[in-house]
Amino acid sequence: MKSKLYFTIGLPRSGKSSLCDKWVRYKFDIMHGKPVDFNDACNTPNPRAIVCSDDIRIATCGCRYSQYAEELVHSIQGVMIRSLLSRGFDVIIDGTHTTSESIKRVLQMRACDYLYVDTSQNTCKKRAIETDQQDLCIVIDKMAENLLITTDSNILWADMSSPDFRKELHMAIIHLKNNLSYEFNDKLVIK
Repeated sequence: MKSKLYFTIGLPRSGKSSLCDKWVRYKFDIMHGKPVDFNDACNTPNPRAIVCSDDIRIATCGCRYSQYAEELVHSIQGVMIRSLLSRGFDVIIDGTHTTSESIKRVLQMRACDYLYVDTSQNTCKKRAIETDQQDLCIVIDKMAENLLITTDSNILWADMSSPDFRKELHMAIIHLKNNLSYEFNDKLVIK
């Protein structure tokens, strides 16, 4: 069975990691919001793995974020993802992915699906405070202002407060995907 790649989009403290844990441990079908029915599966499902940049940051520099470590973190993350996929694992990338750069980085690896974790800004801030991470409130506010997806020729906005946010986000990601093409050796070429 060909391995699959997924990535999350959502604010800090929105429940992305909890959802990823559920997906790995209980073989939860994230695309349909229910447990996997093994009787419907043609083959045994692939083993599953989570790759989380926060975990890589803590392992490499001992903190949740360091601008000086980002290049290293992204390199390690890419190697981990490609390695797991080549070994037949389905992989979910646990991260906020609220910038065009972070989304492009994932789309450049291979075809994939995304999962938007829809949790309100206030709920995320409340969770940050409850877990003694008040410093995240500023980050949550900044990310919640809007999601900006940029391309060379267009700027696509997905305003998180808009009732059409999911549609706007989906259209922006489709636009990014349409501006990427794949060669046979899985190297990405940007049109």
